[in-house]
Amino acid sequence: MDIINLHNLNLYYNYDSRFKTIAVCLYFYFPIEEKYIPETLMLAQMLQKTSKRFPTEESFAYHLKSIYDGAFNITSSRTGKMQSIRVSISFINPKYIIEDINILEESIFFLFDTLLNPNFNEDSLQLEKDILIQYHQNIYNNKTKYASRQFYNSMYDGEIESVDSAGTINSVKKVTLDSIKAAYEYLINAPCYLFVTGDTPKEPIIKELNKYDLSRFKSYKYNERLEFIDSYNKIINEANEVIEEQDINQTILFMGYRSTIRRNTKYRYAYTFLSAMLGEYFHSTLFQVIREKYNLAYSIGTTTQMNKGAIHVFARISKDSIDIVKKLIIEEIEKYQDGIIDDKTFELTKTSKINDVLKNSDSPFNPLFDLQEELMGFGKISDDLIIENINNLTKDDIKEVANMLVLDTIYILKGRA
Repeated sequence: MDIINLHNLNLYYNYDSRFKTIAVCLYFYFPIEEKYIPETLMLAQMLQKTSKRFPTEESFAYHLKSIYDGAFNITSSRTGKMQSIRVSISFINPKYIIEDINILEESIFFLFDTLLNPNFNEDSLQLEKDILIQYHQNIYNNKTKYASRQFYNSMYDGEIESVDSAGTINSVKKVTLDSIKAAYEYLINAPCYLFVTGDTPKEPIIKELNKYDLSRFKSYKYNERLEFIDSYNKIINEANEVIEEQDINQTILFMGYRSTIRRNTKYRYAYTFLSAMLGEYFHSTLFQVIREKYNLAYSIGTTTQMNKGAIHVFARISKDSIDIVKKLIIEEIEKYQDGIIDDKTFELTKTSKINDVLKNSDSPFNPLFDLQEELMGFGKISDDLIIENINNLTKDDIKEVANMLVLDTIYILKGRA
């Protein structure tokens, strides 16, 4: 990957001949600020629907159609205590176009013109407020989402992790045009860099980008004040259990474990592997024991929060099996802590994890994810390095990280039916 400095803004250029499209991205990083929640989410939606040049959703979409279905997207994600916004446009490689159109020029112009000339008005703001309020009102009826939110509120009370990017109904109602504009200024003045990937020489890309005053953007540079790792370690004396009852057929169970492991530690590969062995595949331990052997769960699985050092277990069960399912989950994790690890599950998980890496590599944005790891201070990473670390894992590694798990929170949305 080439690094080119453009008016103090770094361009990371990745040549990739496998794809017929070119992607140009601006990546912004900033600390999560509650005063801009839910404005940041609404802002991202508004920016990818209209602009001053194309003030209606129809004209905006039609213009993208006219440049061979160019795809303009704004995506938001969180890492630790930081938020990132990716503003990107993907378009077909000019060498596949017969018509006399400079699609490279048109697409990059659209990216900057849309970002720098937003179309903020009361009508579009009210539309986004209505959509977000409706989203919040519907959550209660989506019991999985509702239970997940309640679990996060219980386990991460007072921590950034519990702050919903969609805010609350009350916070949405309080959003004004002025607060949207303030959130926009917060975004546009955040540190950023450029990323380009595709089957094209870098010179035409640089030529087009140099047409813009990139010095108005703040160049991204990693420093320790950028908290991509949430290093807070909670003191847990005993697990907190929260039970809520509703008229539902299935009971939803969450069990949250914490550890001192984070993405920037030597344990990162073993920790994500442990989570995968426990509950990310059909061959995983919790699925095989609780669902297949004892037929006690409609579904069960795990997720990992690597920047928080947590593993979450999720299950849909009957209300009559709550105690036995909790007991079995705890017992299976204790087996890992005692070094009782099934050979077949261990080897199948290695194969599955490596296959996931290979599948994920078949994306034009895969090099961007590797770049992010490095720019966030986690060190250089590549598919080959990930696969090597997976292959080198031993059962002792899994036992070691399993013994770092501490049960923090049990949340149960219990059915009365």
